Amino acid sequence: MRVTESPHCWTMAASCNLPTFSNTTIQMLQKCKTMSEFRQVHAQMIKTNLVNHTFTVSKLIAFSSLSSDPCGLDYALSVFRGISSPNFFIYFSLIKGFSGSLCPLESVILYCRMLCDLDVFDGIEISLPSVLKACGRLNRAREGQQVHGQIMKTHFKFDPFVLNALIRMYSELGQLGWAREVFDKMPSRDVVSWNSMILGYLKMGEIDLACELFVAMPERDLVSCNAMIDAYGKCGRCELAQEVFDMMSTKDVISWTSM
Repeated sequence: MRVTESPHCWTMAASCNLPTFSNTTIQMLQKCKTMSEFRQVHAQMIKTNLVNHTFTVSKLIAFSSLSSDPCGLDYALSVFRGISSPNFFIYFSLIKGFSGSLCPLESVILYCRMLCDLDVFDGIEISLPSVLKACGRLNRAREGQQVHGQIMKTHFKFDPFVLNALIRMYSELGQLGWAREVFDKMPSRDVVSWNSMILGYLKMGEIDLACELFVAMPERDLVSCNAMIDAYGKCGRCELAQEVFDMMSTKDVISWTSM
């Protein structure tokens, strides 16, 4: 049932209690495929005063910011600007959305505003990789270091999810010394940690340092192996590329193509 085909659902839902009405609205938001449909649901939310229900509005922003429509993020931001007291989930949806958009600066701006507006930051760690990604894409080392400093004052300084994002950001910025410092000080490393550091070295042409880490890596996966095969091939070390290829228990199209 499409949004445009179900106006009677609003009449029925509006006569129910708020949770039921909210759930019906969220279900309709999930069905939206175009910005036109999002606008229809939003208009009905305004008419029924559901626009003042923070949880439902947060869902509107989340769904529209994830929409494949290029206008989705701008629409989500316009809805956000009409909210007097946005919660963390609303901020997170926009910070994440803009971090991968054509305007990553908006992600950093929203993160800074969130720090000023909110007193409680339960779950803030899930927004950190997004703002760090934005800093890397913007080539903003100063802002990235400021976020790093904030992280080190919290218990998130031990969180592999957050620390891996720091390594990726510093690698993106070309600051491999800082990336390696984060890597070396990690209390525990996962495959993502190793891959992030190896890929960072390879991006900057530091093949020997990448090789050193690759050899020390406890568990190698397709990502690291394929990256090393490609790097060895490009610098003419075909015998080393062959060694990595031969040791792989699982190979994909990229493995074969690189060889």
